Amino acid sequence: MKLLSWNVAGRTGVMDRQSEGVERREPDLVCLQEVRASTAPRVETCEALFAELARTATRHRILCGDLNTPRYESEEGETETFASNHPFDEGRWDAAERSLLVGLAEWDLPDVFRALNGYGRRDVSWVFHTRARRKAAHRLDHVMASAALRAIHCDYVHEWREAGLSDHSAMEVIFEP
Repeated sequence: MKLLSWNVAGRTGVMDRQSEGVERREPDLVCLQEVRASTAPRVETCEALFAELARTATRHRILCGDLNTPRYESEEGETETFASNHPFDEGRWDAAERSLLVGLAEWDLPDVFRALNGYGRRDVSWVFHTRARRKAAHRLDHVMASAALRAIHCDYVHEWREAGLSDHSAMEVIFEP
């Protein structure tokens, strides 16, 4: 079973090329983000996702998408969230982001990319460029999945981002449940 998760960045001018790219990968499941604008406050979204998923489950589960976190991951596995962007509620933001990034592993929803590739891989899924220089780059796109789904491959499809089809790389995961 092949899953493709991609933040298409609302780029309606390249929808045909986006669709063609997705079709060529022949996924069984497609999860798209930013198909239309969303206004939900993100800290509440993180908290609600964790509250719903942090439980024992009898079914396979997948959480995927642009989670807008973390700011940085070290090769040793240390994670820095974007909580410092919210100085009046930094503790809450850090806990909310961290709950999704690492807390869900305790509930059988590990980060598939890190489980298969470790922290030595320095991939980023979102890059903001200016004409002068590279401004920011983060690994914001994730797939968390039940271990029983047996992920055997997880990688980013950077060429779509590099071709300007989105400002995010897609994620492709192959499962052998």
